[in-house]
Amino acid sequence: MPALWMFLFAISIVLALARLRWEADAGVLLGRLRRGRERVPQPTYDPGEIRDLPAPVRRFFESALVPGCPFIGGAELAHEGTIRLSPSFDVAFVSTTKVIVRRPGFLWQARLRHFSGLLVHDAYVQGEGSLDVGGAAGFLRLQRVRRRPGLAEGQLLRYLAEAPWYPTALLPRAGVHWDADGESSARATLVDGLTTASLLFHFGDDGLVARVRAEARGRQVRGKLVPQPWEGRFAAPRALGPYTVPHEATVAWVEGDGEPAPYWSGRLIDARYD
Repeated sequence: MPALWMFLFAISIVLALARLRWEADAGVLLGRLRRGRERVPQPTYDPGEIRDLPAPVRRFFESALVPGCPFIGGAELAHEGTIRLSPSFDVAFVSTTKVIVRRPGFLWQARLRHFSGLLVHDAYVQGEGSLDVGGAAGFLRLQRVRRRPGLAEGQLLRYLAEAPWYPTALLPRAGVHWDADGESSARATLVDGLTTASLLFHFGDDGLVARVRAEARGRQVRGKLVPQPWEGRFAAPRALGPYTVPHEATVAWVEGDGEPAPYWSGRLIDARYD
């Protein structure tokens, strides 16, 4: 019996050390994210700065921002929802996302609830994209993706697509260039160093973002990034102080038949801005 207890104790120590190593890796990413932040004071939002933007984009800012609201330099978001691991298998998750607006970047950390030892880091930090998946509380490194062609662009696309949760990041002074596309849509382009992300934004009758779409974002297929249409849909907008942001979202890959195949559905449970 003592030998069994010693074995179990040793296993618990190994798992604890693995979790500490996993958290240390996240700490390195977070440290790089924060060090890359520009410490340039930004004035509050002035409706005059959107005067020359396409009409649907002006309506968006008029709906999403209160004049005089602070420019969001960083955000911490919490979500819960489900991730689809296979066509018939959804798993609940909880996550936090730490965002920096100038220079753009994020660190997404998720834990799958029905697999308490399965952890995910998804990040865009100082122009580099990364993805880490760990099992057994981080003891097993199931996937680690770095410096792969198309990865940085895909992660910057994610940052831009999620900007309705930190809406001042879509202002021109945050580096976003807007081009007219129709009565209820416009194209946003963001350049960060050598990486460019471009998304088509569709706006609803309320003026807020209803849908975003990229015609080619890298999807992991048998260890390779394969360009595929990708879109996100937003719903349930509510005011958070001077900002109106969606509280529900769905993300999907668009299959060859043109039909979206959702793989992420979540709701915003907390948002903190600085």
